[in-house]
Order: sequence, then structure tokens, then C-alpha cells
Amino acid sequence: MVLSEYRSLVAFDLETTGLRAETHRIVEVGAVRFDQTGHEVSIFQSLVNPGCPVPEPARAIHGLGDEELRLAPSACQVLASFLEWLGPPQHVLLMAHNACFDAGFLAWELARAGLAEPGHQVIDTLPLARRYLPKVPNHRLGTLAEQFGFDCQQTHRAVADSRRVMQLWLYLTQKCVAENTEARLEENLVRLRLPSPGSSFEPGLPVGCEWVQTAIEGGAMVRLIYEGGSKGDEPREITPIKWTRRGGIVYLTALCHLDGIEKEFRLERIRGAKLIAAASVQDTGYTQDVR
Repeated sequence: MVLSEYRSLVAFDLETTGLRAETHRIVEVGAVRFDQTGHEVSIFQSLVNPGCPVPEPARAIHGLGDEELRLAPSACQVLASFLEWLGPPQHVLLMAHNACFDAGFLAWELARAGLAEPGHQVIDTLPLARRYLPKVPNHRLGTLAEQFGFDCQQTHRAVADSRRVMQLWLYLTQKCVAENTEARLEENLVRLRLPSPGSSFEPGLPVGCEWVQTAIEGGAMVRLIYEGGSKGDEPREITPIKWTRRGGIVYLTALCHLDGIEKEFRLERIRGAKLIAAASVQDTGYTQDVR
């Protein structure tokens, strides 16, 4: 399905008690529905009683504590209403910034509530921003909002951040159309899936980083530039070993051939990764651009 076939687009955001979807809970759901022209159609917003105390670090971010959430409806009630408001997945495209985080939390709460997998597609604006806006200091939603003049009146509340996701999407769409690369937007579609029963669900690799698993499974070497490292922008070659997610950040453990030791790299800081060759075919000259 192409983007033009969706009747409406919905930017959404969640506020939570922490960073791990399998142990922390949602405290607010916010979403903005808009059409292909950027016209805002409707808004969904609800606080959620998480059924547990809100840790102070989380409250310091979004300002929602036990007193504010005491009389709020449960996640089951809110998500049932949210799904009804969304409408059928064949007509609605969801989007979020760092969608692995929001989709992971949404999936876990749906599973806890015994609600069916909705089947909506979710597009992640984070890898799109990294691809098309490479010169900004970082790709946090707040930074992008300040850089490009999006609505910055209220941060770390679900509707306000949803509106910024919408504005970022519209900005990226205009940029992609101008560069005649609109088709690439569809490469970032993923499906909202529930964790399997009994699983310790962990969100997958960020969209656009499938090369990591390919390299691990094939024992391949990867050439890349790592931002923020001691070597500056000097290209290096690594052999990926495994990846893990801690505190919402994906870390890649790999043998660094530049230093000759096993090191850990933050995936978000890797630029221009290029799969050179699997161990069994290193002499064939085969290369695959995975940027």
C-alpha cells in the first residue's frame, strides 16, 4: 500500500513511567489526526492510571505524578477508546519519533489489556530525519522542533509531541518531494505487533538498520564512520557480534579492526555503514551499500 492510499495520518506519542516496555507503564496517550495536506482533523488525549507509583525521574520529565493520575482511567479503557478513535488499519497510518519506543510500549499495554493486535503500520520519523537532515546537532524531537520552528510551547506531553511529529513529517515530506525521493518514505514502514505470550519482548532494530542483523548472521565486516569516537571521522572497519538495547539506546558489540579489540558502539552514532563482505566471500569484491 502506498502512502497516498491512506485516508488519514495519525502522529502519536506516549508518556511513561520509565524506559522499558516490559516493566514500565503508560501514563498518557496523545495523538493528532491530519490529512495529506497537513490539515489537523482531530485530537486524542487521555491520562492513564498506571496502577503503580510514578518514579521521580519520570515525573521530572513530563510532570505527571501519582496525584495527577489517581483518577485517570486504566490503560485497558484508554487503549480501547484509542483503537476505536484510530479506525481500521487499512485507512490509517501511524507515525512516531523513535517508533520502537512508542510502538513497544503500545504493544505491551495492548497485550496486558487482552486487546487484539490492531495491525496498523507505523512509520518512524527518526531514521528519516537522520537521512534527510544530516547537519542538525542531533535528531531528538525537541532539537528538531527548535531548529525548524515547530510548535515548542510544551514539551514532553503527548499531544504537544504528537503535533511536533506531524510537523516534522510534513517538513520531511516537502523535502523529499523537492528532492524527488518520496518513494523512500515507504521504506520506513513497520507493523505494530504484540509480544508473544510469555516473551520478554524487546523492540527490534531501528528502521533502516537491518544491515546489523545481516552482518551478524553472515559474519560480515562493515566499514563505517563513528561520530563522537576518539578517532574522529576516520573510517573504521568492524565485525559485528551482537546488539543489545539498554535504556532505549541500541548498542552494537563488534570487533574493531582499527583498534584490534572488541568494542561497543551506539548505533545512533554510526554513519555511512557499508557491508563489505561475509567472512566466506571476502575475496570476491562483493559490496553492499546499507546506508
